[in-house]
Amino acid sequence: MSDRIDQFESVFKSAEKARYQYDPPLLERVAVLVDTARESSNAYVESARSYLAASNIDTEEFLVLGTEDFTDIQQMLAAVHSKSPNLVVTHRHLHLNRQELEHSLGTYLDTLLQGTTIPVLVTPSPNADGQPKPLEVAQDVLVMTDHLLDDPKSINYGVRFVAPGGVVHLCHIEDDGVFQKYMEMIERIPEIDTDVAREKIRAKLLQLPTDYIASCIEALQTESVNARINPVVRLGHRVTDYHRLIDEHEGDLLVCNTNDPEDLAIHPMAYAIALEFRNQPLLLL
Repeated sequence: MSDRIDQFESVFKSAEKARYQYDPPLLERVAVLVDTARESSNAYVESARSYLAASNIDTEEFLVLGTEDFTDIQQMLAAVHSKSPNLVVTHRHLHLNRQELEHSLGTYLDTLLQGTTIPVLVTPSPNADGQPKPLEVAQDVLVMTDHLLDDPKSINYGVRFVAPGGVVHLCHIEDDGVFQKYMEMIERIPEIDTDVAREKIRAKLLQLPTDYIASCIEALQTESVNARINPVVRLGHRVTDYHRLIDEHEGDLLVCNTNDPEDLAIHPMAYAIALEFRNQPLLLL
């Protein structure tokens, strides 16, 4: 009897499918953080404004915070909180030596990501002349996550930031190292057919995000969103696979959710992506 109940529950759960609903974020107030005087940042500010306009993102207020507004980390946080923006735009290595900290976001940016819940659009480090690099139109947006079904926020932002007619690549990479670890444990249980378990578990791991992306495509078509969705669901090494995807699709913008489930720090995978891909704009949520 117990086996029948378990079988029934498995069939029932297998039929359950998470459904995506498009919830476009509001981006009415944008704050741009620079480490120069406000009047010296016009080119960067206009680049950010044009970048958002290219994705039909209408902002009611565009604020610039420069050296007149903060000179240390706590002042920066206070200045950002006082403006209550929906989005912060800034660059790597804010107020720091870029050469010494090439493989770091910098303490200002680290603190901003952990000290606020405001999405941050991070552009590459400034050029040798100190001028931040202009943003390119986001025709290819890569949404990177290891829990696609639990991360509609990243999808919503990825769809919102892509230029009309562009492509949003929904990337769900299952860690094959973790998969192999559990398979090694299953191999030690004589009652379980290892080959069947390997095939069934692998198929289910990939089926769930694939079905969810299908619901994303359906929902976005219903909303008449002018973007194409490209599903990328595979078992592999995340950073290695993301390198391949960026090389293949250019990756004008990478979208990651930095929220750690334990709220202890920035999500490890998102931080690894932020450190690894230094030449692409990042939208860190």
